[in-house]
Amino acid sequence: MCCVPGLFTLYKPLLGQDKLLLQALSSKETGKRRPLDAQNAILRRHLLELTHTFMIPLERYVASLMPLQRHVSPWRALPVLKPFDADSFLKTVAHSGPQLTSGLKGDWVGLYRRFMKSANFYGWLRSRQAEANGKLRTLYVESICKADVLFWMRDKTEVEIVDFLIKMKLLMQSATSEHSLSTKQHQQLVSQMETMVQRLPEDLRTLLTR
Repeated sequence: MCCVPGLFTLYKPLLGQDKLLLQALSSKETGKRRPLDAQNAILRRHLLELTHTFMIPLERYVASLMPLQRHVSPWRALPVLKPFDADSFLKTVAHSGPQLTSGLKGDWVGLYRRFMKSANFYGWLRSRQAEANGKLRTLYVESICKADVLFWMRDKTEVEIVDFLIKMKLLMQSATSEHSLSTKQHQQLVSQMETMVQRLPEDLRTLLTR
């Protein structure tokens, strides 16, 4: 049986052919294929730019999940990144997706759906979540370091003050174990805690300094 030579697959691409890429792989003067080194360089640059274009909407969406800096308060709980919602993200693709900057036509939403089922996506998302939550923790620690704890203590009960001190201690332990606390920040937190402890009754001071 006669077969036509070539590469065949049942895979159905979600994006159309990039005619500009095909043209770039050929020499304008001769119309023949460029040398392999030149083709490799063109393909690497093309795939890098395409990946960057594809990832920008995802990066933008994850950034939108960050709480605003003005909502980071030493007197509230440590803020965390909002959960990634696939359906919510896909709704943004229509008006801010890669089709706005890329010449490629096709089913970009379908491509994102496929990507979000892959191990690469989960690895990328975990990395971005850890990075964002680390940044939030840094902002939270900075807000505590700069806080006027004596002013805050004026109308607080002993239970509220002790509860806050315990939260600060746990935060320091967690940040220290992850090496996300600078020496200066550690000293500032210790100073803030000592300032608060000194304003408590002696029995509580003894309990908290054990």
